[in-house]
Amino acid sequence: MNPQHDQTGNTTTHAPTISDAIIVEGTQTTQPTPTKNKRVFFAFVLGLIIGAVTGAYYFGLIFKDDSVAVVNGIKIPRNEFESSVVILKQNAVQQGVDMSAPGADEKIKTEALDTLINNALLIGGAKTAGIIADETKVEEQYDVLVQNLGGEETLKKRMAEIGLTEEKLEDNIRDRIIADTFIEQGTDIEGLTVTEDEVTTFIKSISTEGAELPPLDQITPQIKAQLLQEKQQGVLLDFLEKLRNEARIKIKI
Repeated sequence: MNPQHDQTGNTTTHAPTISDAIIVEGTQTTQPTPTKNKRVFFAFVLGLIIGAVTGAYYFGLIFKDDSVAVVNGIKIPRNEFESSVVILKQNAVQQGVDMSAPGADEKIKTEALDTLINNALLIGGAKTAGIIADETKVEEQYDVLVQNLGGEETLKKRMAEIGLTEEKLEDNIRDRIIADTFIEQGTDIEGLTVTEDEVTTFIKSISTEGAELPPLDQITPQIKAQLLQEKQQGVLLDFLEKLRNEARIKIKI
């Protein structure tokens, strides 16, 4: 894999691992809306390819030195990289991507590595900054998972299917929260808004393409959510690029 890819414009922030099926399923809504009080990751992660921080799998744990990259001294284990590749491939196939096409496999591997590096930068940066997850918020997010998945029994069943413990799931939620807080502290992402002029301009642009539009009062909330999501992604990418430029990143594959 070409080390040049570690500076990327990839919009995927978090690499998937075995816990993603639960976290993404339990936080997913049909149409995300720009709610100010939502945590940033939970608010716009649905606009990314997948989105679940899983830093607990490699922060504070000891692995044999079979890492694919080292980010500011943090080793990214090969097993995390390989599981991320598997899940990204599965999602690509579900979206109709032809994985037999030339370069498709390499693209997935590059994406998995880039997003794991992003995980390490965000969570590592948050921990270096001394950010600690509010346990009340951890409990709230856990309760959201329980509610959205249809109850405690369903959640436990899903966890058992992938070998995920309650402790590890809560650690993953903590990492999502501290990474989110780190972004909020380092950017103006919380202050982003979408103006009526921006919505009007967007509507005009799709109208000139000959699209038949539903009533504006029905689509305006979704348009605002989409435009806000794009702004958030842009801010996040700029922040990640800054972190990468300041980081010590060694790619070993």
